[in-house]
Amino acid sequence: MTKPTDKIAKFARSPRGQRLLQQAQAYAARPENQRRLAQLRERLAARGRTQGR
Repeated sequence: MTKPTDKIAKFARSPRGQRLLQQAQAYAARPENQRRLAQLRERLAARGRTQGR
């Protein structure tokens, strides 16, 4: 029985996986998405501080 991580690694090495990886990297590199990620990080960090963690 193959492990889920093995299946993921095999997909990531496939042509379709490589194409999706490139799309994800391009999406993450866009300035508006960088701002969204920064806002999300701030919200999550603030949530952790207010809950006493």
